[in-house]
Amino acid sequence: MTPSDDKIKVAIVGTGMAGLATGYLLRQDELQRFSVTLFEKGDRISLDAASVTLVDERDGTCSRVDLPMRAFAGGFYRNLIVMYDHLGIRYHAKRFLFAFSDVTARLYGGRNDKEKSPSLSGADSPPHFIHSSNNHLIVPVRPPGAHAIGHLLEVVFVLACYVWYSLCCFLARPRAGESYGAYLRRMRVPQRFVRRYMAPLMSSVATCSHEELLAFPASDLTRYQREIFAADHFVVSHGVQDVAAVLSEGQDIRLASEVLLVEPCGSRVRLVWIQGPGEDVVEEFFGRIVLAIDPCAVAKVYAPLRSVMPRMPTRIVASAVLHGAGQSTTLRVAERSFKQNDTVGVDALVADTLLLRSDFKGSGCTEALHTVNCGAVVATSIAGGFGELNVLHRAAFWRVLRTPDSQEIVNSVLRNRDGTNGPRDYVGWHNGDDGVWLAGGWCWDGMVLLEGCIVSAVRVAQDFGVRIPWHSEAEH
Repeated sequence: MTPSDDKIKVAIVGTGMAGLATGYLLRQDELQRFSVTLFEKGDRISLDAASVTLVDERDGTCSRVDLPMRAFAGGFYRNLIVMYDHLGIRYHAKRFLFAFSDVTARLYGGRNDKEKSPSLSGADSPPHFIHSSNNHLIVPVRPPGAHAIGHLLEVVFVLACYVWYSLCCFLARPRAGESYGAYLRRMRVPQRFVRRYMAPLMSSVATCSHEELLAFPASDLTRYQREIFAADHFVVSHGVQDVAAVLSEGQDIRLASEVLLVEPCGSRVRLVWIQGPGEDVVEEFFGRIVLAIDPCAVAKVYAPLRSVMPRMPTRIVASAVLHGAGQSTTLRVAERSFKQNDTVGVDALVADTLLLRSDFKGSGCTEALHTVNCGAVVATSIAGGFGELNVLHRAAFWRVLRTPDSQEIVNSVLRNRDGTNGPRDYVGWHNGDDGVWLAGGWCWDGMVLLEGCIVSAVRVAQDFGVRIPWHSEAEH
């Protein structure tokens, strides 16, 4: 095989994990058939745009903090892990302590003027249960103030419910179009267990409210449970900045370029964008375009999907890095990123606490609070903003949710030409029509997580006839 002289121009809109992975795969084409350009409306690559480096002014030490937190588990994330191994990305196992706590008032509301920062330690509403990831602690941790007998009874209850729930996920497959809430009721999973444990835990993973989680397709959650069962949790050793750096190396990335229109024109596709604020509108023709953006953004720029994408539920999630309880204001956000000291050996042995505070009487949501090594707290507020708290850094990102209806839409749009996936009576737009493809964490039949980004990027590359380099190293 010899490289092609007449390259196909490809535009990729979006520089999240899906966009960068797609661009990387197309650059690995053995025939070098593609000239790839990535467009990003922000001034930084999207995958790592919200992450920050914190510097402790007392000793100058740096800590990289990913926002949102980027933990992943074996089994479910097999394609992500295979890609990381191929790219040489360092990651390590991380032990978590999941502390479940109830709140009767909003965590970020109702403070008087004398309160300058929240109690992020959870002392004002102590955890009612503490669970270790993969049970790395044989004896469950007894929460502060819990009576021994009461704690023992709670452990027995949770263990019995979890065993029953896991058996259901392995042995009783969901019905077509069945929601997660309906599946749990049909399996007779105790509602107390659902309300106090499963809903808070899984809504923190999906960054949505309990009500939205229970409306997910049951197949998403049961598959996730089966595939992460007894699997380790991992984090990238130096943050996703390493992933972004490797995937973007050598790529033509146009930052501060907001795409306004994607329009098929015969055998080509017209792309219209504006380069920076106040600049002139620019247009260019490409042979193929990949939209690696959220459904709302797709609807704005691509007319054939304008009526379908609004049926994909989305929400904006606020996240922030806060000062921890008792933490002095010695931490500041660095102007540029640094690699923190290599502490893989230590991190693998130390358990991090992830406090899941659930408001059942109010908004029915869970707020996840995770203390990082430098003492700061990564907070994901499902319900809203952070008021006037002492915030080191804040960000907001789009989260694509799932329902049985949106699941059917995705499966229909991504259906293969032979009709093996999705309803056969669907006659609308399909992935690849008019030279336009979709990619992203929501562009597959599963939880909207990083694994979906890699799966969708691989599918686009395969449609382009590109051999996936890591498929020869591990089974897909």
